Amino acid sequence: MQKISIIIPTLNEEKYLTHLLESIKKQSIAPKEIIVVDALSQDKTKEIALAYGCKVLDDIKKKGPGAGRNKGARIAILGKNGCGKCYG
Repeated sequence: MQKISIIIPTLNEEKYLTHLLESIKKQSIAPKEIIVVDALSQDKTKEIALAYGCKVLDDIKKKGPGAGRNKGARIAILGKNGCGKCYG
């Protein structure tokens, strides 16, 4: 069976993140990991992600969702060694 990593770039997504993570939990194939790349949210996005067992990365450069996905993919491939600040 293939293992997949789900990468979610976020910025102040507390309103939507719980619903997304609950939906992911209901899928027939469980992901190997969920990586949330957070662009320094000012709400509870990071706390929600950690409560669901996600790996959380700080995207301090805030270069947009594409850069966040690329950073998450790098972590999925290289592990925590490719990460500056990793939580979870």
